[in-house]
Amino acid sequence: MSIIRAFILILVCGACFVAGPIVGQLQLYQQETESKLAKIHPILRDQRFSEVEVEYSSAAQVYLFGNVDTEQDFQTLEEKIRFLFGDEEMKFMMAGVEVANESRDSGAVLHSESK
Repeated sequence: MSIIRAFILILVCGACFVAGPIVGQLQLYQQETESKLAKIHPILRDQRFSEVEVEYSSAAQVYLFGNVDTEQDFQTLEEKIRFLFGDEEMKFMMAGVEVANESRDSGAVLHSESK
């Protein structure tokens, strides 16, 4: 009977050994996400960014998406995010933000008829 108890004890200890770091990593991701959101939310309270929303993943990745009215508003938001998080993360975070009035056909080639 003591062999069975020892085996169960080894299994339980092994499970805790594996689960402990996983739970710890998830807690670190959650803390990092909360820290990023605490920095971003005051910026998004600015009326110029009222249409920009924030989403996040379980791996502490934060994404902004939505529209701003002008290119100047976009650049202002970009600068604020860059200041807080650096250039690389700013590019990642800002990928879903667009200027609302910007033409989506700006790269289109216009053809005209010859007379």
